[in-house]
Amino acid sequence: TGGLTIGEMRVSLGMTHTYVQDMTITLQGPVSLGSPIITLLEEPCGDNDNINCRFIDTGFAPACSGVPAISGDIMSNDPLSNLNGLVADGTWTLLIDDPYNGDGGSVTSFSIEICALTASLSSNDDVLGSLKIYPNPAKGTVNIDLAGAVTGDTTFELFDVQGRKVVTKVSS
Repeated sequence: TGGLTIGEMRVSLGMTHTYVQDMTITLQGPVSLGSPIITLLEEPCGDNDNINCRFIDTGFAPACSGVPAISGDIMSNDPLSNLNGLVADGTWTLLIDDPYNGDGGSVTSFSIEICALTASLSSNDDVLGSLKIYPNPAKGTVNIDLAGAVTGDTTFELFDVQGRKVVTKVSS
């Protein structure tokens, strides 16, 4: 199917709400992936107000104090790394369930940051063990060192972070 493969994902969310414990917040992936669901928060904290955070696997548990009650880098209930290796293409949906009456709020900001895996190497493991690519990140020149593990012509294809082919080169 092609497209970008998820290497790491981060989800940023800002919202006003007068009782964050009422909510279960999930992220649903594209239908083409089987609509995977990651629970970001499930009835967190208590009668605290507002959320302004970034969900990241290396984050912390919500502090549940101050306003916003949930802020900074927060670990989601389900690891976002459960999505690693999936194709990122498609519609991602933020779902917020507040089944309790009497209070409410609104989403003020939402974004998804996907660090994609776009490189693919089709060769044997011996070559991959000696492969060196530098500098990273690169501007202009990219060095590929196979340390003599390949003989004959080799085709290199370089892709940018959006999955577009930047250059193809045959080298011996």
